[in-house]
Amino acid sequence: MNCMALRHRNVRIVLARAPVRGADVYLGVHHKTTRTMAASRRLAGLGEYVGLIYGMGILENPVAIFQGLNRPIFGGSLDASVYVYVNKPHVSFTFSVSGPHSPPTQTAAPTDSVFVSFATLAKDVVDDVRATLPGETIGGAILYWEWTLADASVPHLPDGYQTRYRRLVWQRP
Repeated sequence: MNCMALRHRNVRIVLARAPVRGADVYLGVHHKTTRTMAASRRLAGLGEYVGLIYGMGILENPVAIFQGLNRPIFGGSLDASVYVYVNKPHVSFTFSVSGPHSPPTQTAAPTDSVFVSFATLAKDVVDDVRATLPGETIGGAILYWEWTLADASVPHLPDGYQTRYRRLVWQRP
């Protein structure tokens, strides 16, 4: 499915492969994540969201999806409920120093890296994000995203994927 043709009218909502049912689910990006990135002027991170996650729709066609983080990041039971979408795009995006008021600029993807996006279907987090998207229907929340070093022997997966995540939920055949 090509997300460019099916982009949601709200930039904070994207279509993704459902991690547990294999269908599709709408995910809303967490408002605290984007606010934190904007406040700290993380222009590359904001560009990656707009260009890769929203614009290219990479969460619809991941390379793999894992569940659970063995390296604590969000804390408590949330780490266990996190789904990690793994992609290997050939490009990345950033915003210029003037800020995210124009389209993001395409850049080369970091070498020997994969792009990972962290999402959850946990009801309390989804309800928190849904409250900031009046009238919208979402089934999950995007918490964060980043480029990470690829595994040397399986270059389409993150380095140390065997111990980094709790279990593989889905992998592209």
